[in-house]
Amino acid sequence: MALKDWFIRLSLLGHWITSLGIPPPPDQVQRTVLFGNINAFAYYFAELLVGSPQQPVSVIVDTGSALCGFPCEDCGHCGQHLNPPFDMKKSTTSKVLPCGIGCDRCIDGKCGYLESYTEGSSISGLWFRDLVMLNGSDQDNQPVFASLGCHTDERKLFYTQKVNGILGLAPHRITGKSNVLKDLYQDKAHVNHEIFAFCLAEWGGLLTVGGYDPSFVVPGHRLQWLPMHAAGYFGVTLQKLSCGLQVVGTQLDFGTTVLDSGTTFTYLPEQVYNALLTALKTQCANIQCNARAVQDNCWEIVSGAFPNVTLELANGPNGVVAIQWLAHAYMFRRKANIWCYAFANNGMSKETETVLGISFFLHQTVVFDTSQSKLGIAESKCPESHYQTRSGRPAQARAAALRVVSTLETSLSELVWLVGVKDMERGGTGR
Repeated sequence: MALKDWFIRLSLLGHWITSLGIPPPPDQVQRTVLFGNINAFAYYFAELLVGSPQQPVSVIVDTGSALCGFPCEDCGHCGQHLNPPFDMKKSTTSKVLPCGIGCDRCIDGKCGYLESYTEGSSISGLWFRDLVMLNGSDQDNQPVFASLGCHTDERKLFYTQKVNGILGLAPHRITGKSNVLKDLYQDKAHVNHEIFAFCLAEWGGLLTVGGYDPSFVVPGHRLQWLPMHAAGYFGVTLQKLSCGLQVVGTQLDFGTTVLDSGTTFTYLPEQVYNALLTALKTQCANIQCNARAVQDNCWEIVSGAFPNVTLELANGPNGVVAIQWLAHAYMFRRKANIWCYAFANNGMSKETETVLGISFFLHQTVVFDTSQSKLGIAESKCPESHYQTRSGRPAQARAAALRVVSTLETSLSELVWLVGVKDMERGGTGR
């Protein structure tokens, strides 16, 4: 039989199955709800289900690191987090990993890890292997065996953060162990492609693995694709930043541009940051934003609106992709009508570098195609979600007691970035 005839028969079979009311095969995309908010949490997080039987673990979603780790029951110095510590003894599938090839730290024959930062924060623990899955209502979410970090000691910001741990999604090596994302990619029965995507709203959002959900893309918009650096870190080439008709930065100003969902704000080189502040004040005066300055970098906005900012990202040798950075993304709501800038001066960095943090991700579908090393972006109306603790109490109500760094509520990743020590493993160069 000719190949063409086979395609025709398969197509007819598909129509016949649909007519019988039989559901189509799963889309092989895993989904999980995200929680978080810039003002209340300073990060976005997911919930993993780990072990047998499953235990919930909250983790920050972080494209700037690769470790997936969280406190365990026998932790000698760990803080109070949203979920109880993971109890390895209650899981019939947990197994501590022994020392061996790729193990950089050996403790009594068990493979361990130690992550330290110059401002004093640190985590240490043991590697173990167990079943893990993204929590979600989608039946396609299935557990896979993965290498995980079991914290036995937390210091400073790791100790005080609300969320239990971190879900590193970066494409770089950590202690010879694959990250959870790579383990999910191995589940070919339920994950179709080496793709993951975010859609972040002001409160919460969605994480997908194996593809993306196009239903949230704003009508009239479509995904714009561009090359993405995916070796050691996720990066793009930022060629121009404009506010209205005023150009505030060009390619030579930005240096390396990194995509980091574990950093709260977007960090710009000092000269670009200052130029953008000036341009916004000028543009706002021209279009009459009806905004009143209430404190540094914060405004009371009653009936007006701030202008959008345009980022031009390289798309091959000669092309560019223009992304509109919406005002309610580069600004965050502190109170009802009080909005503050969600971008900051990266002047503390030892090298010129730009970090596109959470504020860049907001109100967009952002697709990481790791197999093709390309990034897709489209303006979207992302789903909102609010986290409730097991007692039913809103988690954000506990935020005030755990704030660490001034009124900016700087997250762990953000502070680590500020002191220039968050390791991106880019050929031995840290941030």
